[in-house]
Amino acid sequence: MWGFVGLGMVFGLLSLAAIACIFLIPLSLIYWQITFGGLKTADADYAKTRRDRLIALLLWLPASFIEILILVTRR
Repeated sequence: MWGFVGLGMVFGLLSLAAIACIFLIPLSLIYWQITFGGLKTADADYAKTRRDRLIALLLWLPASFIEILILVTRR
Protein backbone atom coordinates (compact mmCIF):
# COMPACT_ATOMS: atom_id res chain seq x y z
CA MET A 1 0.00 0.00 0.00
CA TRP A 2 2.85 2.38 0.79
CA GLY A 3 4.17 1.84 -2.73
CA PHE A 4 0.78 2.62 -4.23
CA VAL A 5 0.51 5.77 -2.10
CA GLY A 6 3.93 6.96 -3.28
CA LEU A 7 3.29 6.11 -6.92
CA GLY A 8 -0.19 7.61 -6.69
CA MET A 9 1.40 10.95 -5.89
CA VAL A 10 3.26 10.77 -9.22
CA PHE A 11 0.76 8.86 -11.34
CA GLY A 12 -2.78 9.71 -10.30
CA LEU A 13 -4.27 6.48 -11.63
CA LEU A 14 -2.28 4.37 -9.19
CA SER A 15 -3.97 6.12 -6.30
CA LEU A 16 -6.99 3.96 -7.17
CA ALA A 17 -4.95 0.93 -6.13
CA ALA A 18 -4.17 2.61 -2.81
CA ILE A 19 -7.85 3.36 -2.33
CA ALA A 20 -8.63 -0.31 -2.98
CA CYS A 21 -6.05 -1.25 -0.34
CA ILE A 22 -7.80 1.01 2.17
CA PHE A 23 -10.76 -1.36 2.01
CA LEU A 24 -9.18 -4.71 1.12
CA ILE A 25 -6.48 -4.86 3.80
CA PRO A 26 -8.80 -4.47 6.81
CA LEU A 27 -11.29 -6.88 5.24
CA SER A 28 -8.60 -9.52 4.85
CA LEU A 29 -7.42 -8.95 8.43
CA ILE A 30 -10.97 -9.31 9.75
CA TYR A 31 -11.45 -12.45 7.67
CA TRP A 32 -8.23 -13.94 9.07
CA GLN A 33 -9.27 -13.10 12.63
CA ILE A 34 -12.69 -14.71 12.20
CA THR A 35 -11.27 -17.80 10.51
CA PHE A 36 -8.09 -18.44 12.48
CA GLY A 37 -8.20 -16.16 15.54
CA GLY A 38 -9.66 -18.78 17.86
CA LEU A 39 -7.19 -21.55 17.13
CA LYS A 40 -5.37 -23.03 20.11
CA THR A 41 -1.96 -24.26 19.00
CA ALA A 42 1.66 -24.17 20.06
CA ASP A 43 2.87 -23.81 16.47
CA ALA A 44 5.57 -21.14 16.18
CA ASP A 45 4.33 -20.12 12.72
CA TYR A 46 0.90 -19.32 14.14
CA ALA A 47 2.43 -16.96 16.71
CA LYS A 48 4.48 -15.31 13.95
CA THR A 49 1.37 -14.96 11.81
CA ARG A 50 -0.54 -13.29 14.64
CA ARG A 51 2.34 -10.83 15.03
CA ASP A 52 2.44 -10.21 11.29
CA ARG A 53 -1.29 -9.48 11.32
CA LEU A 54 -0.72 -6.77 13.91
CA ILE A 55 2.19 -5.33 11.93
CA ALA A 56 0.01 -5.22 8.80
CA LEU A 57 -2.62 -3.29 10.72
CA LEU A 58 -0.06 -0.84 12.10
CA LEU A 59 1.32 -0.25 8.60
CA TRP A 60 -2.14 0.12 7.13
CA LEU A 61 -3.38 2.80 9.55
CA PRO A 62 -0.98 5.64 8.66
CA ALA A 63 -0.94 4.76 4.95
CA SER A 64 -4.72 4.96 4.71
CA PHE A 65 -4.75 8.24 6.63
CA ILE A 66 -2.11 9.73 4.30
CA GLU A 67 -3.97 8.53 1.21
CA ILE A 68 -7.20 10.10 2.43
CA LEU A 69 -5.36 13.38 3.08
CA ILE A 70 -3.89 13.27 -0.43
CA LEU A 71 -7.33 12.71 -1.94
CA VAL A 72 -8.89 15.52 0.08
CA THR A 73 -6.18 18.04 -0.75
CA ARG A 74 -6.24 17.28 -4.51
CA ARG A 75 -9.82 18.39 -4.90
